[in-house]
Amino acid sequence: MLFAFTTAVAWAYYGDRAVTYLWGTKYVRFFHIIYVVGFFLASFTDTTIMWAFSGITVALMTLPNLIGILLLHKEVKSSVSEYWKSIRK
Repeated sequence: MLFAFTTAVAWAYYGDRAVTYLWGTKYVRFFHIIYVVGFFLASFTDTTIMWAFSGITVALMTLPNLIGILLLHKEVKSSVSEYWKSIRK
């Protein structure tokens, strides 16, 4: 139960920071309302629906990261090789 509560608090904080970064502080209140309503609905909604929705959103969050990794693969490769050269010295 403690893990579920701390996870909900952490995700609320991450969402809060993301909304602040993307749209500014005036939209944080709307995010809080949507988050609380969603949390309330999740308390009595069929959990399979919520798990499916959660899995889809997590999968969709990986797409921009994968695109970024593909676009920056040369820079990452050179940084890693420089790191290993400095370790060997």
